[in-house]
Amino acid sequence: MDEQFSVELKNSLVCLGEGGLIVYPTDTVWGLGCDATNDAAVASLLKLKMKVQGQGLIILLDKPEKIKDYVKELDEQNIHKLTSLGKPLTLIFDDGHGVARQVLHENGSIAIRIPSDEFCRSLVIQLGKPIVSTSANLSMDTLPNSYSDISESILKGVDYVVNLRREKIMNSPSDIAKVQPDGSLEYIRI
Repeated sequence: MDEQFSVELKNSLVCLGEGGLIVYPTDTVWGLGCDATNDAAVASLLKLKMKVQGQGLIILLDKPEKIKDYVKELDEQNIHKLTSLGKPLTLIFDDGHGVARQVLHENGSIAIRIPSDEFCRSLVIQLGKPIVSTSANLSMDTLPNSYSDISESILKGVDYVVNLRREKIMNSPSDIAKVQPDGSLEYIRI
């Protein structure tokens, strides 16, 4: 871990721990995030993003074994298979819990992704809680594939902007699939 990485990780953790919002690079697009268990932080994020409540937000976890902490009924045998498909995949599970209520979809489902990105995983591990990961744009704007695509209103509305990989063009957003009772996937976004 280089010095810049360590500084950015420390600063981000302080901000998240105080209920703040961050803009940070992920393994998909630039993200807007907060502590997924903090009601006030999630409400601030939704307000900044101008996102309608009830649509749900994606949370990041550091490893598949943690999914059981946020999903009431889970077939753990399928989880490793589903989280090791080789590309960013957000899984939607019924009956989410353990996060701020506004993180959940209005139907109670929860969207979870296990990032391959070292910075994201380090944030979750050291914070000890899931973090929200939504694209760093206003709700109806285009996705920010690079740091320069992030609007001033987002950058000015957060408490901390991570200074890593700002020159890098990011990937596309994750695929999204709903986990069915039999363990199969119903893809919503590919």
